[in-house]
Amino acid sequence: MRNFMTFVPASLAWVIAFLIACVPVFAETLRIGVPGRTPGLGNPFASMITGGVHPSTLIFDGLVQIDETGTIVPVLATSWEATSRYTWVFKLRKNIAFSNGEPFNAETVTAIIDYLKTDAAQRYFVSGEVKRIAVARALDNYTVEFTTESPDAIFPKRLSMILMVPKNAWADMGPDDFGLHPIGTGPFTLVDWGMATGRAHFVRNPSSWRAVRQLTEIEFVVIAEQMSRAQGLMSDQIDIAFGLGFEALRLMESEGFPTLVKEAPLVGALALPNTDPVHPLADVRVRRALNYGTNRRAIADIILNGSVQANGQGAIPGVVGYNPAVTAYPYDPVRARALLRDAGYEDGLTMRADVLLSASVPEAELIYQTIAQDLRNIGIDLEIRATFGTEWIRKWFSGDWGEADIISSIWNTAAYMDAIRAIENVSCEKVGAFFCVPDMMDDIEATRTNFDPVSRERQLEDLMARLHDLAPSLYLFPQTSVFAFSKRVKNITFGRQQLKLEDIELRDE
Repeated sequence: MRNFMTFVPASLAWVIAFLIACVPVFAETLRIGVPGRTPGLGNPFASMITGGVHPSTLIFDGLVQIDETGTIVPVLATSWEATSRYTWVFKLRKNIAFSNGEPFNAETVTAIIDYLKTDAAQRYFVSGEVKRIAVARALDNYTVEFTTESPDAIFPKRLSMILMVPKNAWADMGPDDFGLHPIGTGPFTLVDWGMATGRAHFVRNPSSWRAVRQLTEIEFVVIAEQMSRAQGLMSDQIDIAFGLGFEALRLMESEGFPTLVKEAPLVGALALPNTDPVHPLADVRVRRALNYGTNRRAIADIILNGSVQANGQGAIPGVVGYNPAVTAYPYDPVRARALLRDAGYEDGLTMRADVLLSASVPEAELIYQTIAQDLRNIGIDLEIRATFGTEWIRKWFSGDWGEADIISSIWNTAAYMDAIRAIENVSCEKVGAFFCVPDMMDDIEATRTNFDPVSRERQLEDLMARLHDLAPSLYLFPQTSVFAFSKRVKNITFGRQQLKLEDIELRDE
């Protein structure tokens, strides 16, 4: 058969050849089944990057990030050094542009830092990461000097939480519009959040500095119910099912699908406040009674499929500051009742807990109801009430819990792979502090000013032991990300606790 190009006029042949060369040989679309949309959508300051997949990791980059071993690795910054106990100098990656063409440079960094220090930005949790920065200034187009209010040994780790956005577009669009139309330097850009279709659609960003192995498109398919996500994988409607519960996990394993349970450095807990001196929870004996009165081992074995171990501190192995000598409170209802009696509550207590329920943690409601049942056996009548994303965030950051005595919480060490950030949240300095022991503050501050990593880690371990005894939380379990994969999916790797979607490839069927 003769080539059809022989019939094309010479004047058009080069045009057709060019168009053919520009068409991809194939378009690979990865479809991920997720429980729901990301809070804050594309506003990178409005929510924490948690869970095993998150669209912000496709769109945005920070200056640095923390890898799986807790090591700080370069991203948009290429190097950094402490030039004094109060100053850090960061060198930036050159010739980087956002997907709208706006250049990334030192002025970008200083503008974002300045914004996060404004009153308007205080509603965002990320603003807490810049509170120790006195000033950020551009030394040249690709060098930024940060001056801190006090010595900060882990300053680069704090910057890992701050994702970069184009300063002009952010100022022009405002946070809400930017959240709907995010712009970053990452390997993918948003086409549509899928408000009508339930499919958030991303396409490859040809201008990104980050390499993509194969994928040209990614879809986040919202499927609220875990068994429906499992069925979606079995029927080839999706390639990855994320946020499965252990019931769905067992089904996937029985059907021969590759699965993964990844433990995250996020320890679930119930926050037990001590700031109201007349409240029963201000008494450490009551807080300890709640811990002794909860049968964590039964919850882990029966509800969580034996996949995790109960925690007695807010960190897991691998996190700087994890104390291996601290173990979980044993289940001891006799001791729990004795503590309540000693505290003057022999006739029992009635309290209310507002707990965050999320489709990404299908077992959460059953866990909380089991805790309430355990506590009834020691004389504490704990009413469990569900709360959801924005309402929980408001309570956590404002400190106004309404009629709730207790709220669910997370000891989040994932951000730094370092215990200090979680410790700061059970200290007097937290915005909306619920737990405050003033004589601990000097010890907490000492970990920030200690530039010797060995002695600093010992300081953190000591704080973890003290906090175990003080029981600012009813400690529960590390959170897990549960995945099931199509057999087509290969090159499954993680970075900063999230699946590195740009590394994934799909096998030909």
